[in-house]
Amino acid sequence: MRATLIAILVAAWGGTLSAWANPRRSHQRRWWPDASRWKRAARAALGQPETWVPLVGAAFIAAGGWDEDIVEHASDSNPLFGSQDEADTTGDMLLVALEVGMYASAVAVSDESAYVPAMLKRTAVEFLGTAGAASAGNEFKHLAGRERPNGGKYSFPSDHSTRAFAFAGMTRRNIDALQLNPFCRKSLKLASTSAAAATAWARVEANAHYPTDVLAGAGLGNLVSVFLHDAFLGEDCAASVQTTADGHVMLVMSFPF
Repeated sequence: MRATLIAILVAAWGGTLSAWANPRRSHQRRWWPDASRWKRAARAALGQPETWVPLVGAAFIAAGGWDEDIVEHASDSNPLFGSQDEADTTGDMLLVALEVGMYASAVAVSDESAYVPAMLKRTAVEFLGTAGAASAGNEFKHLAGRERPNGGKYSFPSDHSTRAFAFAGMTRRNIDALQLNPFCRKSLKLASTSAAAATAWARVEANAHYPTDVLAGAGLGNLVSVFLHDAFLGEDCAASVQTTADGHVMLVMSFPF
């Protein structure tokens, strides 16, 4: 899925992905978010329940020393998925569905006057944002060096959970930008978050991760994705597709001062 998206973007942009100030709008805009935008994005990401509730839950379970008891019970009884193999398979399927949902909702959000630039900008930022969340999770994995309950390496935090909540966080932002009635909007956002939660829990039933692993991954994935989304995809951002002197096509993203 990701390789296909990269190929499409590279082909569309002639092998060149650029982001710098538009000279024709240099007196009004800049290519990089300013300090106030970074601060607003950070506050919004930290304030979301999908960020702080999992992190508080992870701290609570760690303080009580319940990690091993929970994963042992969940992987033995498999209350939701029926077996460890089914949990593993379903978790992978849900993760793919969440990624597809993110890109589908990104394509649905567009400026009618500039559909292609808006779509390219949003899909590019969301791809890089979710990749950034996964990369951050991998760094923590190597720093923590925690062993998995099944004996594998690099348990904390869960990569599945990090990516699932990153996809869901981006999807919820896309849904907020769509013209939908309140009930439909809330239902779609709840479905996305629920799918991410099920993906995370599947890793516990599969005996691949401890509860604190998936909760920390959930908080991290949502934090990074929403932070980058709000920093780069605010309503006052602009995007355009321009052709350079040597014939390359580039995507130019600009932001207000």
